[in-house]
Amino acid sequence: MVTGESSDMNNPHIESTETKKSFFHTMLEEKGLLDEVLTVNKNGKVHIIEMSFLIEGMEKTNKTEQKDIEKYMRYIDFKNGDMMHFMNHLAECYISQNYKTSEEDQ
Repeated sequence: MVTGESSDMNNPHIESTETKKSFFHTMLEEKGLLDEVLTVNKNGKVHIIEMSFLIEGMEKTNKTEQKDIEKYMRYIDFKNGDMMHFMNHLAECYISQNYKTSEEDQ
């Protein structure tokens, strides 16, 4: 850097262009699960969900549900449990809520 030039990195008034990652994204990244793909079988149909899609869903849900999901993820992490088991559970819930069949409606 030439003398007399200011560094943008040291200027607290300049906002970072990098967006902050959510808790969900960070936790799953630390676990090495960002590239995982979940498969849900429901009424003879196979649904494939990428982890990034599931993270988006967690980020878009209401604050109460976000807090609940975060609480369970922290508990699983603390107990050194299987995070993929919980992610599969969330994927199954998503499919159940969004792909109801006419048989379920009766």
